[in-house]
Amino acid sequence: MNLEMAKLAVAVAKVLGKIIAVIGGKGGSLKSTTTQNLGVALTSQGKKVLIIDFDPQKTVYLWWVLRDKNFVRQQAALAEKLAMLKKQKEETGKVYNAGFAQRIAKQAAEYNKMRSLKVVSMSPANIDWKAIEAYKNEYDYIICDTSGHLEFIGTTKDLIKKSDMVLIPFNNSIDDFNVRLDVKETIKSCGAITAKVFSVVIDMNEKQNAKGIAPRLLANVADTMPIAPVKLYKRSSWLEVKYSGLGVVEAKKDKIATQQFLDLADFVTYEINNAKAA
Repeated sequence: MNLEMAKLAVAVAKVLGKIIAVIGGKGGSLKSTTTQNLGVALTSQGKKVLIIDFDPQKTVYLWWVLRDKNFVRQQAALAEKLAMLKKQKEETGKVYNAGFAQRIAKQAAEYNKMRSLKVVSMSPANIDWKAIEAYKNEYDYIICDTSGHLEFIGTTKDLIKKSDMVLIPFNNSIDDFNVRLDVKETIKSCGAITAKVFSVVIDMNEKQNAKGIAPRLLANVADTMPIAPVKLYKRSSWLEVKYSGLGVVEAKKDKIATQQFLDLADFVTYEINNAKAA
């Protein structure tokens, strides 16, 4: 990603209620995983994020249920430690382990930030647009994860029309590229839209990219929508953290994966707040 663009993305004014629709023409394109990690990355940058799970499988919503349960336990443990430190200071006038106290305070602040991400589930057959309008006054970004096979085509088209950005994840596989025309026709059938539309290509492994194979594969989707200039190399850490209800940015175990999704968050912020609608 262009560093100047990334810096500008951080400096832009805060705008509430921007909607990002994540759609796909088939299952298995890591649409839900992208949604989760983009939401976490935006949250880590101080944004308040709501994810609406329109997928009947409720993959993202169930991830968040696990996440919320874990956070409740972690925050209870932190609260106990903070109470102990407070009592110690009240009784003795000082804290004997300042380094420990600082670490606990930092962890508490991080958990508060992480809990500013929320996920709700809505039926794709009956969208509550009034509720979404109300959410727009409360959240910086609303990310909508849709069903994997365009089976709720009416819902998908409505979201495309009302969104500020549409992201379409593709794996670099022939199966994913074969559905690009379906995606293209769906977007075209929406008529004039204001959303910025980008494909996000996943699983461009480093070896293929170095040999120039990935750019040739990307040519297959270039006629469908512009390609986001963020390379997401699928990594095992993406799946490992999901079982704890986390995103790779929060887990802090994979620097490469972390930077990928921070770059994606910067790109989304920049495009939504600065670029003119297509």
